[in-house]
Amino acid sequence: MRFHRSIGKNHPATANRVIAILSAAYSFGIKSELFPKGTANPAAGIEKFKEQSRERYLSEAELLRLGDAIRDAEAGIPWPSDTTQKKHAPKKPENRVTRIGSHAAAALRLLVLTGARLREILHLEWDHVDLQRGLFLLPTSKTGKKTIVATSHSPL
Repeated sequence: MRFHRSIGKNHPATANRVIAILSAAYSFGIKSELFPKGTANPAAGIEKFKEQSRERYLSEAELLRLGDAIRDAEAGIPWPSDTTQKKHAPKKPENRVTRIGSHAAAALRLLVLTGARLREILHLEWDHVDLQRGLFLLPTSKTGKKTIVATSHSPL
C-alpha cells in the first residue's frame, strides 16, 4: 500500500498499473503453486486511484502524415545504405526494400478511420458489413454487440 501511494503522488495511473501487474503475478504464482500454501496476494484490497479518462484524436496534419507513411510502406521503404554491419539487414541488395501488403494497409486504414479494435477488424466477416449504409454490424465485441460507422472521406 505504501509503494502504491508513493508512486501515486505524482503518477496515479502508473501506480494503478503497477498494482495490477503485481496482483496478476501473485495470482499466477498462487494458482501455479509457485508460492507456499497460504501465501496472500499483497496487492489484494488496495484501493486504486481515480483516473482521468483521456480522448485523443489525430490532427489533420497527423492523419496526412500517417496516410503518406502507409502509402510509402505499400510502395516499399528502402533500407538505409549503411546496413552492411547491421545484424538483421537483408544480405542481398535486391531485398533491401520493406513493403506491406495491400490488405495490411487496408486494415491499418480501417483501424484509424473507424476507431475499431484490432481484433474487430481482423475478425470482420462480410456478413457483418453493410456497404450500402457504410456500417460494420458486429454481433460480438469486447463491449458486446456494436455498430461501427465507416467513413468514406479521408486523407488516408
